[in-house]
Amino acid sequence: MSASEEVFVGSIDQGTTSSRFLIFDKAGEPVAVHQEEFSQIHPHSGWHEHDPEEIITSVKNCIEGAVKSFQNDGHSIESIKTVGVTNQRETTVCWDIKTGAPLYNAIVWTDTRTASLVRELKARPGSDKLQEKCGLPLSTYPSVTKLLWLLRNQPKVKEAYDRGDLAFGTIDAWLIYKLNGGPENKVFVSDPTNASRTMFMDIYTLKYNDDMLDFFSYEFDLRKVHMPEIVRSSDTKAFGALGSGCLKGVSITGCLGDQSAALVGQKGFTPGRAKNTYGTGCFLLYNVGEKPVISTHGLLATV
Repeated sequence: MSASEEVFVGSIDQGTTSSRFLIFDKAGEPVAVHQEEFSQIHPHSGWHEHDPEEIITSVKNCIEGAVKSFQNDGHSIESIKTVGVTNQRETTVCWDIKTGAPLYNAIVWTDTRTASLVRELKARPGSDKLQEKCGLPLSTYPSVTKLLWLLRNQPKVKEAYDRGDLAFGTIDAWLIYKLNGGPENKVFVSDPTNASRTMFMDIYTLKYNDDMLDFFSYEFDLRKVHMPEIVRSSDTKAFGALGSGCLKGVSITGCLGDQSAALVGQKGFTPGRAKNTYGTGCFLLYNVGEKPVISTHGLLATV
């Protein structure tokens, strides 16, 4: 590669109210962007859902729109060398691992329908020990309560579970699975910044924790649920490649949950650096170093 050769990187930004695709040059400057809003579904007070297929469509539309603008400015599509993904985090999708079809709308991180389930879980022995392993207290926020609610209340989800075909993931896992071609290629992975928001991952080992799975398996055996493999956020192979569209064959070489991505984007790599993000919510991320700090005052520890 010559020093003068044009090199660009694509970035999928899948947010709570819209999707975007941005194309950056070697200096990190955006040269093209396309954004598309999608439906916000509120069946009841406190409920918030997204159509998983509409999310995929919006991302694909954004890729096509940004690339068209990029080409109109005289750039070559071949100069886009790789793509990264950032996404809304705790939002939960369940789908059929054999067909790739979603079994219910995605339940969004803001959703509060699981409040009574959270109270039930808090009353169980050992609930006070969970945060020491996963960094999160029991609340309506993490993905686990959304999964348990779906298993209890949605027949299609329960039927897939009974068949052994139930796949569960946060938006990153759903996006990467579908963009790779779904059941055809079976790229089913998540990164630690997203997996640490489910309450299933040990934030010390970056692996699914047996104690967490056992605690939440009192009604359903969560080991029967297909969960994405947890891989490095910057793995150059595990995330596969785009399976269709104008960037077909371009590799996906990075994945980070949105707030973690914002901290990385501002180079918050040293302890003491903090990043405030303003979007659908307001989030402050503070780098505490390599060893997790478990708060006793309501703060969350995450990767």
